[in-house]
Amino acid sequence: MKKTAQQGNWQFELKQVFCRKTAEHGQPYIASAVITITDGHAHVELLTNKDDDNFNRADFKDLKTFINGLGFEKVHYSRFKNNEKIEVIN
Repeated sequence: MKKTAQQGNWQFELKQVFCRKTAEHGQPYIASAVITITDGHAHVELLTNKDDDNFNRADFKDLKTFINGLGFEKVHYSRFKNNEKIEVIN
């Protein structure tokens, strides 16, 4: 997947993606995240799940596969636990 495009005199660069965990676009979602591209690195931020859903191995794999498809090898995850920011690079 390309991260840049041109239309006329405009250059477009993919910098942020909003992600929703749902079986079908437009349906209610049970989790969400924002993928931000900063200094050439993909960061998964604002990862939130509804009470009856947990971020699991399949979720991790889906996000990683999408991000790898953008051309990034590593994924940086930021979450808050007990009011402390935890960052994981994978």
